[in-house]
Amino acid sequence: MEKFAIIDLGTNTFNLLLLRVDAPQDVSSVRVEHMERHGVRLGEGGINEQRILPEASDRAVKTLRYFTELAEKHGVPDKNIVATGTSAVRNADNRQDFLHRVNKETGLRIQVLDGQQEASLIYEGVCQALSLKEENSMIVDIGGGSVEYIICSSRGVLWQKSIEMGGQRMMELFHRHEPILPSECRQLEEYFDKMLPELLEAIACYSPVELIGSSGTFETLAAIYERKIGYEPDTESRSSFWLPVGQFELIHSQLVKNNLEERLIVPGMIPLRAKMIVVASCLVKYLVKQMQTDMIRISSYALKEGVMKRVIEGSGFGNPI
Repeated sequence: MEKFAIIDLGTNTFNLLLLRVDAPQDVSSVRVEHMERHGVRLGEGGINEQRILPEASDRAVKTLRYFTELAEKHGVPDKNIVATGTSAVRNADNRQDFLHRVNKETGLRIQVLDGQQEASLIYEGVCQALSLKEENSMIVDIGGGSVEYIICSSRGVLWQKSIEMGGQRMMELFHRHEPILPSECRQLEEYFDKMLPELLEAIACYSPVELIGSSGTFETLAAIYERKIGYEPDTESRSSFWLPVGQFELIHSQLVKNNLEERLIVPGMIPLRAKMIVVASCLVKYLVKQMQTDMIRISSYALKEGVMKRVIEGSGFGNPI
Protein backbone atom coordinates (compact mmCIF):
# COMPACT_ATOMS: atom_id res chain seq x y z
CA MET A 1 0.00 0.00 0.00
CA GLU A 2 1.25 3.45 -0.99
CA LYS A 3 -0.21 6.93 -0.61
CA PHE A 4 -0.18 9.82 -3.10
CA ALA A 5 -1.40 13.40 -3.30
CA ILE A 6 -2.41 15.04 -6.59
CA ILE A 7 -2.66 18.84 -6.59
CA ASP A 8 -4.13 20.59 -9.64
CA LEU A 9 -3.44 24.34 -9.76
CA GLY A 10 -6.25 25.57 -11.99
CA THR A 11 -6.69 29.21 -12.98
CA ASN A 12 -9.80 29.47 -10.83
CA THR A 13 -9.83 26.37 -8.60
CA PHE A 14 -7.14 24.33 -6.86
CA ASN A 15 -8.00 20.62 -6.45
CA LEU A 16 -6.53 18.07 -4.05
CA LEU A 17 -6.81 14.28 -4.29
CA LEU A 18 -5.43 12.11 -1.49
CA LEU A 19 -5.07 8.53 -2.67
CA ARG A 20 -4.30 5.09 -1.32
CA VAL A 21 -2.97 2.60 -3.87
CA ASP A 22 -3.28 -1.03 -2.76
CA ALA A 23 -1.44 -2.63 -5.71
CA PRO A 24 1.62 -1.12 -7.46
CA GLN A 25 0.87 0.57 -10.80
CA ASP A 26 -2.76 -0.62 -10.71
CA VAL A 27 -5.24 2.24 -11.18
CA SER A 28 -8.15 -0.07 -10.34
CA SER A 29 -6.73 -0.46 -6.82
CA VAL A 30 -6.87 3.28 -6.10
CA ARG A 31 -9.02 4.48 -3.23
CA VAL A 32 -9.72 8.20 -2.80
CA GLU A 33 -9.25 8.96 0.89
CA HIS A 34 -10.01 12.66 0.60
CA MET A 35 -10.76 15.27 -2.04
CA GLU A 36 -11.05 19.03 -1.68
CA ARG A 37 -11.32 22.10 -3.91
CA HIS A 38 -10.61 25.74 -3.12
CA GLY A 39 -11.55 28.78 -5.19
CA VAL A 40 -8.09 30.37 -5.25
CA ARG A 41 -8.70 32.60 -8.30
CA LEU A 42 -5.07 32.48 -9.36
CA GLY A 43 -5.78 34.31 -12.62
CA GLU A 44 -8.03 37.00 -11.18
CA GLY A 45 -7.10 40.49 -12.32
CA GLY A 46 -4.00 39.44 -14.21
CA ILE A 47 -4.94 36.62 -16.58
CA ASN A 48 -5.22 38.82 -19.68
CA GLU A 49 -2.04 40.74 -18.79
CA GLN A 50 -0.14 37.44 -18.35
CA ARG A 51 0.67 38.06 -14.72
CA ILE A 52 -0.06 36.42 -11.40
CA LEU A 53 -0.91 39.29 -9.06
CA PRO A 54 0.60 39.41 -5.54
CA GLU A 55 -2.74 38.86 -3.82
CA ALA A 56 -3.43 35.82 -6.04
CA SER A 57 0.02 34.46 -5.26
CA ASP A 58 -0.71 34.91 -1.54
CA ARG A 59 -3.96 32.93 -1.85
CA ALA A 60 -2.16 30.21 -3.80
CA VAL A 61 0.64 29.80 -1.27
CA LYS A 62 -1.82 29.71 1.64
CA THR A 63 -3.88 26.98 -0.05
CA LEU A 64 -0.85 24.95 -1.14
CA ARG A 65 0.60 25.10 2.36
CA TYR A 66 -2.70 23.78 3.69
CA PHE A 67 -2.79 21.01 1.04
CA THR A 68 0.76 19.85 1.82
CA GLU A 69 0.05 19.84 5.56
CA LEU A 70 -3.10 17.78 4.93
CA ALA A 71 -1.14 15.34 2.77
CA GLU A 72 1.43 14.95 5.52
CA LYS A 73 -1.30 14.23 8.10
CA HIS A 74 -2.63 11.50 5.78
CA GLY A 75 0.81 9.91 5.61
CA VAL A 76 1.75 10.90 2.06
CA PRO A 77 5.55 11.06 1.64
CA ASP A 78 6.94 14.22 0.02
CA LYS A 79 8.10 12.27 -3.05
CA ASN A 80 4.51 11.21 -3.73
CA ILE A 81 3.04 14.72 -3.81
CA VAL A 82 2.53 15.75 -7.44
CA ALA A 83 1.45 19.31 -8.30
CA THR A 84 0.63 20.49 -11.83
CA GLY A 85 0.10 24.04 -13.10
CA THR A 86 -1.95 24.99 -16.14
CA SER A 87 -2.95 28.13 -18.05
CA ALA A 88 -2.49 30.88 -15.45
CA VAL A 89 0.96 29.56 -14.54
CA ARG A 90 2.25 28.61 -17.99
CA ASN A 91 1.36 32.00 -19.52
CA ALA A 92 2.49 34.27 -16.69
CA ASP A 93 5.48 36.49 -17.42
CA ASN A 94 6.33 36.21 -13.72
CA ARG A 95 5.96 32.43 -13.72
CA GLN A 96 9.45 31.74 -12.42
CA ASP A 97 8.99 34.13 -9.50
CA PHE A 98 5.75 32.38 -8.60
CA LEU A 99 7.24 28.87 -8.89
CA HIS A 100 10.24 29.89 -6.79
CA ARG A 101 8.02 31.36 -4.08
CA VAL A 102 5.82 28.25 -3.96
CA ASN A 103 8.85 25.98 -3.70
CA LYS A 104 10.46 28.12 -1.01
CA GLU A 105 7.33 28.41 1.14
CA THR A 106 5.70 25.01 0.64
CA GLY A 107 8.41 22.70 -0.69
CA LEU A 108 6.36 21.91 -3.81
CA ARG A 109 7.91 21.73 -7.27
CA ILE A 110 5.09 22.47 -9.68
CA GLN A 111 5.16 20.71 -13.04
CA VAL A 112 3.81 23.23 -15.57
CA LEU A 113 1.87 21.54 -18.37
CA ASP A 114 1.55 22.86 -21.89
CA GLY A 115 -1.87 22.92 -23.56
CA GLN A 116 -1.46 19.64 -25.44
CA GLN A 117 -0.40 17.83 -22.28
CA GLU A 118 -3.37 19.30 -20.46
CA ALA A 119 -5.77 18.11 -23.16
CA SER A 120 -4.26 14.62 -23.14
CA LEU A 121 -4.56 14.33 -19.36
CA ILE A 122 -8.18 15.54 -19.44
CA TYR A 123 -8.96 12.86 -22.05
CA GLU A 124 -7.36 10.17 -19.87
CA GLY A 125 -9.30 11.42 -16.86
CA VAL A 126 -12.64 11.40 -18.68
CA CYS A 127 -12.00 7.89 -20.02
CA GLN A 128 -11.90 6.65 -16.41
CA ALA A 129 -15.34 8.13 -15.76
CA LEU A 130 -17.28 6.91 -18.77
CA SER A 131 -17.10 4.74 -21.88
CA LEU A 132 -16.75 6.51 -25.21
CA LYS A 133 -19.05 5.56 -28.07
CA GLU A 134 -18.04 4.18 -31.45
CA GLU A 135 -19.43 7.40 -32.93
CA ASN A 136 -17.30 10.49 -32.46
CA SER A 137 -17.72 12.63 -29.35
CA MET A 138 -16.23 15.96 -28.32
CA ILE A 139 -14.87 16.45 -24.80
CA VAL A 140 -14.85 20.07 -23.62
CA ASP A 141 -13.17 21.27 -20.42
CA ILE A 142 -13.82 24.94 -19.65
CA GLY A 143 -11.14 26.13 -17.28
CA GLY A 144 -10.50 29.60 -15.98
CA GLY A 145 -7.58 30.21 -18.33
CA SER A 146 -7.95 27.78 -21.21
CA VAL A 147 -10.52 25.52 -22.82
CA GLU A 148 -9.56 22.05 -24.02
CA TYR A 149 -11.39 20.47 -26.96
CA ILE A 150 -10.85 16.77 -27.70
CA ILE A 151 -12.67 14.99 -30.53
CA CYS A 152 -12.48 11.26 -29.90
CA SER A 153 -14.24 7.91 -30.00
CA SER A 154 -13.79 4.46 -28.51
CA ARG A 155 -10.84 4.10 -30.89
CA GLY A 156 -8.93 7.05 -29.38
CA VAL A 157 -8.23 10.75 -29.95
CA LEU A 158 -8.86 12.12 -33.44
CA TRP A 159 -8.16 15.82 -32.83
CA GLN A 160 -7.39 17.98 -29.82
CA LYS A 161 -6.50 21.56 -29.05
CA SER A 162 -6.09 23.78 -26.02
CA ILE A 163 -7.12 27.41 -26.56
CA GLU A 164 -6.43 30.25 -24.14
CA MET A 165 -10.02 31.44 -23.86
CA GLY A 166 -11.08 30.24 -20.41
CA GLY A 167 -13.84 31.57 -18.19
CA GLN A 168 -11.73 34.07 -16.23
CA ARG A 169 -10.36 35.54 -19.48
CA MET A 170 -13.83 35.81 -21.05
CA MET A 171 -15.41 37.22 -17.91
CA GLU A 172 -12.84 40.03 -17.60
CA LEU A 173 -13.09 40.84 -21.30
CA PHE A 174 -16.86 40.73 -21.82
CA HIS A 175 -18.93 40.32 -18.62
CA ARG A 176 -18.70 43.90 -17.35
CA HIS A 177 -22.29 44.36 -16.15
CA GLU A 178 -24.66 42.51 -13.82
CA PRO A 179 -26.63 40.97 -15.31
CA ILE A 180 -24.66 40.55 -18.53
CA LEU A 181 -25.91 42.81 -21.33
CA PRO A 182 -27.31 41.38 -24.61
CA SER A 183 -24.59 43.35 -26.42
CA GLU A 184 -21.92 41.59 -24.31
CA CYS A 185 -23.44 38.23 -25.24
CA ARG A 186 -23.21 39.21 -28.92
CA GLN A 187 -19.58 40.25 -28.44
CA LEU A 188 -18.91 36.86 -26.88
CA GLU A 189 -20.37 35.05 -29.89
CA GLU A 190 -18.20 37.15 -32.22
CA TYR A 191 -15.23 36.22 -30.01
CA PHE A 192 -16.05 32.52 -30.37
CA ASP A 193 -16.18 32.86 -34.15
CA LYS A 194 -12.77 34.55 -34.06
CA MET A 195 -11.12 32.09 -31.68
CA LEU A 196 -12.53 28.79 -32.95
CA PRO A 197 -12.14 28.47 -36.75
CA GLU A 198 -9.96 25.35 -36.38
CA LEU A 199 -12.47 23.76 -34.03
CA LEU A 200 -15.35 24.48 -36.39
CA GLU A 201 -13.39 22.86 -39.22
CA ALA A 202 -12.73 19.83 -37.00
CA ILE A 203 -16.44 19.58 -36.09
CA ALA A 204 -17.32 19.67 -39.80
CA CYS A 205 -14.68 17.03 -40.54
CA TYR A 206 -15.35 14.55 -37.71
CA SER A 207 -19.06 15.23 -37.02
CA PRO A 208 -19.08 14.49 -33.27
CA VAL A 209 -22.57 13.41 -32.19
CA GLU A 210 -22.14 13.93 -28.46
CA LEU A 211 -20.81 16.73 -26.26
CA ILE A 212 -19.01 15.50 -23.14
CA GLY A 213 -18.48 18.24 -20.57
CA SER A 214 -15.64 17.73 -18.14
CA SER A 215 -15.98 18.83 -14.51
CA GLY A 216 -16.37 22.48 -13.34
CA THR A 217 -18.97 24.39 -15.34
CA PHE A 218 -20.75 21.25 -16.48
CA GLU A 219 -21.08 19.81 -12.97
CA THR A 220 -22.69 23.08 -11.90
CA LEU A 221 -25.15 23.04 -14.81
CA ALA A 222 -26.06 19.42 -14.02
CA ALA A 223 -26.56 20.22 -10.32
CA ILE A 224 -28.90 23.10 -11.22
CA TYR A 225 -30.88 20.84 -13.58
CA GLU A 226 -31.22 18.05 -11.05
CA ARG A 227 -32.36 20.37 -8.28
CA LYS A 228 -34.86 21.81 -10.74
CA ILE A 229 -36.45 18.39 -11.30
CA GLY A 230 -36.45 17.60 -7.59
CA TYR A 231 -33.40 15.35 -7.46
CA GLU A 232 -30.80 16.04 -4.80
CA PRO A 233 -27.47 15.77 -6.65
CA ASP A 234 -24.56 13.89 -5.15
CA THR A 235 -21.75 14.58 -7.61
CA GLU A 236 -19.10 13.24 -5.21
CA SER A 237 -20.38 9.65 -5.46
CA ARG A 238 -20.64 9.28 -9.23
CA SER A 239 -18.39 9.88 -12.16
CA SER A 240 -20.80 10.72 -15.00
CA PHE A 241 -24.34 11.99 -15.57
CA TRP A 242 -26.57 13.54 -18.24
CA LEU A 243 -28.00 16.96 -19.07
CA PRO A 244 -30.65 17.26 -21.83
CA VAL A 245 -29.85 20.18 -24.14
CA GLY A 246 -33.41 21.52 -23.88
CA GLN A 247 -33.03 21.76 -20.11
CA PHE A 248 -29.58 23.35 -20.47
CA GLU A 249 -31.06 26.04 -22.72
CA LEU A 250 -33.71 26.87 -20.10
CA ILE A 251 -31.00 27.14 -17.43
CA HIS A 252 -28.87 29.30 -19.73
CA SER A 253 -31.73 31.70 -20.41
CA GLN A 254 -32.16 32.10 -16.65
CA LEU A 255 -28.45 32.62 -15.95
CA VAL A 256 -28.03 35.43 -18.48
CA LYS A 257 -30.94 37.30 -16.88
CA ASN A 258 -29.66 36.95 -13.31
CA ASN A 259 -27.18 39.20 -11.53
CA LEU A 260 -24.51 37.68 -9.31
CA GLU A 261 -26.60 37.81 -6.15
CA GLU A 262 -29.45 36.04 -7.94
CA ARG A 263 -27.13 33.40 -9.40
CA LEU A 264 -25.70 32.62 -5.98
CA ILE A 265 -29.11 31.56 -4.70
CA VAL A 266 -30.05 29.43 -7.73
CA PRO A 267 -30.65 25.93 -6.30
CA GLY A 268 -27.69 23.73 -7.19
CA MET A 269 -25.31 26.62 -7.92
CA ILE A 270 -21.76 25.88 -6.80
CA PRO A 271 -20.77 29.25 -5.27
CA LEU A 272 -17.21 29.36 -6.61
CA ARG A 273 -18.63 28.97 -10.16
CA ALA A 274 -21.23 31.74 -9.89
CA LYS A 275 -19.09 34.55 -11.29
CA MET A 276 -17.92 32.93 -14.52
CA ILE A 277 -20.82 30.53 -15.12
CA VAL A 278 -22.50 33.02 -17.49
CA VAL A 279 -19.68 33.31 -20.02
CA ALA A 280 -19.00 29.56 -19.75
CA SER A 281 -22.68 28.84 -20.38
CA CYS A 282 -22.58 31.12 -23.44
CA LEU A 283 -19.74 28.99 -24.80
CA VAL A 284 -21.67 25.76 -24.15
CA LYS A 285 -24.68 27.20 -25.99
CA TYR A 286 -22.44 28.11 -28.94
CA LEU A 287 -20.92 24.62 -29.08
CA VAL A 288 -24.28 22.87 -28.83
CA LYS A 289 -25.52 24.97 -31.76
CA GLN A 290 -22.46 24.12 -33.86
CA MET A 291 -22.74 20.39 -33.10
CA GLN A 292 -26.56 20.22 -33.31
CA THR A 293 -26.65 17.69 -30.50
CA ASP A 294 -29.55 17.13 -28.10
CA MET A 295 -27.72 15.66 -25.10
CA ILE A 296 -24.73 16.61 -22.96
CA ARG A 297 -22.93 13.88 -21.06
CA ILE A 298 -20.93 15.08 -18.09
CA SER A 299 -17.79 13.66 -16.51
CA SER A 300 -16.84 14.63 -12.96
CA TYR A 301 -13.35 13.33 -13.78
CA ALA A 302 -10.93 15.66 -15.52
CA LEU A 303 -7.27 16.68 -15.40
CA LYS A 304 -6.55 15.54 -11.84
CA GLU A 305 -7.75 12.00 -12.59
CA GLY A 306 -5.61 11.92 -15.73
CA VAL A 307 -2.61 12.97 -13.64
CA MET A 308 -3.56 10.31 -11.09
CA LYS A 309 -3.50 7.62 -13.77
CA ARG A 310 -0.08 8.68 -15.07
CA VAL A 311 1.36 8.88 -11.54
CA ILE A 312 0.06 5.47 -10.48
CA GLU A 313 1.22 3.81 -13.70
CA GLY A 314 4.58 5.59 -13.50
CA SER A 315 4.29 6.91 -17.07
CA GLY A 316 4.94 10.61 -16.27
CA PHE A 317 3.87 13.63 -18.31
CA GLY A 318 6.33 13.71 -21.20
CA ASN A 319 8.22 16.99 -21.02
CA PRO A 320 6.37 19.57 -18.89
CA ILE A 321 7.35 23.21 -19.39
